[in-house]
Order: sequence, then structure tokens, then C-alpha cells
Amino acid sequence: MRILHYFLGFNRAGGLNRYAADLALAQTAAGHDVFTLCPQGCFFNTGHPEIKRIKNHKRIGCFALFGGAPVPLLEGIADPDMITNHPELSNENITAFCDEVHPDVFHIHTWMGFPKELLIELKKRNVKIVFTTHDYFGLCPKVNFIDFDGQLCCEASDEKCSRCNCNAPSAGELALRNNPCLLKIKKILRPAVKLLKRQKNVPSGNFSVKNYKAVKEYYCNLLKMCDIIHCNSDVTAGVYNRLVSGITTRVVPLSHAGIRDERVKKQTVPEKIRIMFSGSAASYKGLPMLLDVLSGLYQDGFAEWQLDIWGNENHIKQENVWCRGLYSQEELKKILTSYDLLIVPSIWFETFGFVVAEALSCGTPVLCSDTVGAKILVDEKMVFHGKDGLAMKLKDFFSDPEILFQQNAAICAAAPLKTMEEHANEIIDLYQC
Repeated sequence: MRILHYFLGFNRAGGLNRYAADLALAQTAAGHDVFTLCPQGCFFNTGHPEIKRIKNHKRIGCFALFGGAPVPLLEGIADPDMITNHPELSNENITAFCDEVHPDVFHIHTWMGFPKELLIELKKRNVKIVFTTHDYFGLCPKVNFIDFDGQLCCEASDEKCSRCNCNAPSAGELALRNNPCLLKIKKILRPAVKLLKRQKNVPSGNFSVKNYKAVKEYYCNLLKMCDIIHCNSDVTAGVYNRLVSGITTRVVPLSHAGIRDERVKKQTVPEKIRIMFSGSAASYKGLPMLLDVLSGLYQDGFAEWQLDIWGNENHIKQENVWCRGLYSQEELKKILTSYDLLIVPSIWFETFGFVVAEALSCGTPVLCSDTVGAKILVDEKMVFHGKDGLAMKLKDFFSDPEILFQQNAAICAAAPLKTMEEHANEIIDLYQC
């Protein structure tokens, strides 16, 4: 089978790109002919998008899209015209690319920077079109349905979207940020980017209302052209089916190459419960809610616990809370197995959440909110609803740590999570539906 993947690139961080890269490599190892197409930023936007062949990645044939539509990540869309009226690839370039790759399947992992005209051409050629729902870009310009005030947005409108995106970067700024050369020194540039964000991210009462409805319609039409919408969870399937009519969805949980059966069974009930949180301190990830709940429980006399926060944040000062910084993939198993509980308290409709699968593969119990897609892997007793539900679950654990000891034993006795190789076979079966 000849398979073409569209994602942001092998040099990009994040679960979306790791998954797409690992899937492409697993499919190549299984004997399929695999190709990738990834958008590339540039210093000067010539206004003439073009697909060019670039150096192969291992045995994967690689192509780059230069001068395509913006790749905003979580930054938002400053002007709907950046998307809906962006210059198109030439017919000659599209034809030459499609003739060279000649895919049986076109697997799309994101709509960011995506050339609509390529999808139209491949549909004409009867290529199977599959889209995996790693996020909600296209339905929400800011990706996660979190509004300007940090709250879950349930009723998008031109006015709300205009306010949320009023400080988004220009198309030129996004093209510069996504230049491959600058991506290599991203860590060095991070402090300057954070400062710029703080200066710009100030609520403004003076913003113009723009036609963001047209952006949503643009992407809904692309979704309807897909043969299958591969949803990585029931949570994601619910959102897409609610917001887009006339699509066919299939739920298949994700994996990646680093998830192996490395479960460790605890030998004793913990006297002091060690809790792990991994991720951003942004409100939509639920950390502020978690800290508030833990503070209340501490004041109520529940003090036999410690929370370690793994991520970029290092300024949080609270009893029994420690900021540990970033970890490498090589350290992950050692870190996860040292905890009695991982908490994923997201308030947004998190499409999946690899950290849940990673923790379970190490035998570590996971407590997650009912908006986290990876709850599909978790014992229903370990899923909570809202702030009160989180407080109730933690109070139970602090009162009786035996619960977590039993959870660890149950995880270790359960069937192992699927490997990347097994998951890749599932996706091949999905292509053939």
C-alpha cells in the first residue's frame, strides 16, 4: 500500500507529530511505501505555494510545502482571509506531486497549512482520505475551544472568535516562526516569544468583528470530503459528530513507539501518596483547579501527600507542591513508576492524552476528568466530573491509600496496552473499511 501522511514535521514536538512520525515508521517497517508532506515556514512569502521533494527520513519519502497557508499552532488566526483566500498550488505542481507519489491513502493529521486544492485532486483520483482528530483546529481557530477568559467555549460566534484571535500573529510572523532554521533554536528564542505573548495577550475592547464563520465552513467542507474521520477517543468523536454533519467517524485509541509493557507492581500501600501532574499550567489543562482542590484538602487536615509538577512552570509556591521542570523521554519510565498517582484534570475536551497511556504502561494509576479522551483506557472508578468530583476522589484516596494499591494491582493484571506495531495494523485495517 502507498500511504501519504500530512503533518507538521519530524522536527516538531508534540503528541500529534510524534504519533504521525511513529505511525509512518511502523508502516514502513511493515512493508508499505510511505511518504510525508509537511508545511515549511519561510523568511519571505512569495505568494506562490509549491511542493518540493526534500531529503528522505530513513526510508520515508519526504516532501515539503513551501509558502502554504499559516501554521498558527495555539496562536490563533488573525484574519480569516489568511485561510479562505490564500493563494493555491498550481495545477502543474499538484499533478506532478500526485503522479510521483500516487498514493492509495492520504492520511491527514492536521489542517494547519493544508492546501485544499490537493485534497480536491486526490479525491478525483479516488484516493482514500483519512483524517485523525488530534485537535479541533478548523472548528476552533485556537484549537482547544478555550476562550479569551480561559473558559470552555460552547457557543462560538464571529464576535467571540474575533475577540479570542484579536492578538494573533500576522501571516508573516507565523511564516517566520515556522521557518525550519529558527525551529532548531526554538529553546533559545523561547524567553523572547513568552515576553512578546505577555505584551500582546491583554484583553482589548477595541477589536473588529471578522467573518470567522467562513473559516469554520471552509474546514467543515474539508472534513466532509474525508472518507473516514479517525477519532482517537469517544470524547473527540462526540465533538466532531456534534459540530459537523455528514461525516463517518471511527474510534481507535492511539499509541506511540515509546509505549511498551513496563508495568511495575507496588509492594506496599503508600503512607504518603506521591502525585504527578505533567503538562502546562494553563487553566484549560486543569492545574489551577487541582492546586485549589489540594489546598482545600490540606486545610481540612489531609496532608499525607506530595504533588510534583512536571513542565515549564517553576514559580508555584504551595504546601506539599514541588515544581520539577522538564523530563526527557529516556527518564519517563523511572519517573512514572516512582508515583502512586498521575492526575490529568483537563477542563477542555482533550482529544486523547498520551501521558495516560504512558502511565498505565508503567503500572501507575491515573485519575482523569471526564473530558479527557484517554479516559477510554482508564477504570471508570478513576474518572471524575468537575472540581467537586476531583475533591471527592482525592479525599477517598487520602483516607484510604489501599485504593491506589489495588488500582496498581489491577493495572498490572490487565492485558497490556497495544504496541505501535499492533496499532499500525489497526490503522491499515481502518484504511480498508
